Amino acid sequence: MAAYGPDLARSLNNLSIDLGEAGRHDEALAAIEEAVALRRGLAENNMAAYGPDLASSLNNLSIRLGEAGRHDEALAAIEEAAAIKAKQPHL
Repeated sequence: MAAYGPDLARSLNNLSIDLGEAGRHDEALAAIEEAVALRRGLAENNMAAYGPDLASSLNNLSIRLGEAGRHDEALAAIEEAAAIKAKQPHL
C-alpha cells in the first residue's frame, strides 16, 4: 500500500471532483474524505513531500463539506489547508 498510497490518494481526489461535477455529492464527499485520510498519513511521515497534496485535498474537502451544508467543518478544513501552505517553503 505504501508504494501506491500517493497514486490512490490522487485518484480519489480526482474522483471526488468528477463526482461533485456530476451532482453525486455524497459520493464525492466520501471519496475526498478517504483521500484526505491517506494524504494525512503520508504527510505525517514527510510533510515536505506530501503537505502540498494534503492541502489540496483539504481544499477540495472544504468545497464538498460546504456543498453538504457543513459550513463549520468546511471552514476548519480550509483553515488547515492554509496553515499547511503557509508553512511550506516558497521557491
